Amino acid sequence: MQVHVICVSGKIFPSSFVNETWGNIQGLNMPYLLKDVQLGARLTLTIPAGTIIKFVYHPENTRKVLFIVYGTLDLQSTSGNPIVFTSERDDSYGGDTNNDGNTTSPASGDWGCIQLNSQPGVSNNFHDCIVRYGGNYYNGGVNYSYMLWIKSIDPSYNDAIVQNCSFSDSYGPAIYISDQAKPTIMNNSVIHSRISMNIQRDAIISGNTITGLDYSGTGITIASNESNQVVHPTINNNIIENFSYPFEQVDCAFPSYSGNTIINNKYHVGTATFIRTVS
Repeated sequence: MQVHVICVSGKIFPSSFVNETWGNIQGLNMPYLLKDVQLGARLTLTIPAGTIIKFVYHPENTRKVLFIVYGTLDLQSTSGNPIVFTSERDDSYGGDTNNDGNTTSPASGDWGCIQLNSQPGVSNNFHDCIVRYGGNYYNGGVNYSYMLWIKSIDPSYNDAIVQNCSFSDSYGPAIYISDQAKPTIMNNSVIHSRISMNIQRDAIISGNTITGLDYSGTGITIASNESNQVVHPTINNNIIENFSYPFEQVDCAFPSYSGNTIINNKYHVGTATFIRTVS
């Protein structure tokens, strides 16, 4: 059955502050299909509950599609009616949008990342979303293998809150926190990713269920983004299972751990947990 989509591309940088919506066009429940899209700081974009957003697939990792946000996402999603971000090859949401029947299947790294950039006067609550099959982009000799990327150039900005979401099948870390960003990541599910989170600042990571893939990789990697910059993220009340190491500390990383349930990891024996430390 042929599936119609709404294709969106380009830099959406309005000259004044505006509120706009990616709505349910004519009640047809058409998915949105993104090519590279950037949202400017003056834009508040409302996305209704149940909206399906797909990313165009390119086999070359230098062409993976990015969704870069400087403005505000007003997500109307709920636990019973989430917003979905996935590959155009994922027929389980929105149907066969690439019109190839069963010829292709989605895979980790089908698209690049969602990047939330902290800005003055902008607050983002990324909540009740399903995010799948992203996390692969290569540019200028650097592999940006993150599915949700939170970054800030100023520690005084309000960083995003990420809560009640499901992340799966990321090529690299499902969630990456960089530069001066110090977000709160809480009550999410992360599965089928060899690294669930890579943290480079004093974030709060709380109440998440993090399940690895075949006892390989690391649950949460904590790294200072400069070798002389000490970071103290708070990591509490998470469930971490099925990795090689539940945690990895790199360079000047000194997290505060409490209340985490750490089970069934390769380097976890009885009540003893191995934390890999790298410098």
